[in-house]
Amino acid sequence: MLDKIEELMAEQDANYFHTVKALANAIEASDEYTRGHCDRVGRLSIKIAEELELSPERIRHLEYACVLHDVGKIGIQESVLNKPFKLTQSEYEEIKQHPRIGYEIIKDIPFLEDASTILLQHHERIDGKGYPNRLIGSELLLESKILAAADTYDAMTSFRVYRETPLTDQQVLEELIQAKGTQLDEDVVAVLIGILQL
Repeated sequence: MLDKIEELMAEQDANYFHTVKALANAIEASDEYTRGHCDRVGRLSIKIAEELELSPERIRHLEYACVLHDVGKIGIQESVLNKPFKLTQSEYEEIKQHPRIGYEIIKDIPFLEDASTILLQHHERIDGKGYPNRLIGSELLLESKILAAADTYDAMTSFRVYRETPLTDQQVLEELIQAKGTQLDEDVVAVLIGILQL
């Protein structure tokens, strides 16, 4: 009986994850950069979360948030998403809406409720200068801080439409150190650097 219950729960979890992946694939169709990005961010976030000894349940919600963290870009103009030059202020303000759009898309799905808050906060900053709600570090979920660090790392080490080459390991290390305590959480950055062994 217990084996059957565990089997059904595992099947349910797999179905949930496939649903999440289907939602994420919707944005990948319109944003070339996002292809592979969410998966990489998810793998790195999980490593950080495991080092910080988050519970399996919290890690599962974090994984959902990672896969979906850019789903709000489905509401952003494709010409803005893939613009190869510096964004205008109004275009940047449009891009800044994607966490809120993503939150609104998934917040009413019961098994994604926790993930929706993580997603909403992933562009907030420790110093309160992030978006969309200008929260400070003490107001942020640890999972959001982890996602922010992994997302930042992947952005620095990946091809972007506005930057032809990724940063070097040394440049990444310098950027992460500079971001500690302002953009990113100090403890999370320390774990991230340890994982990367930069």
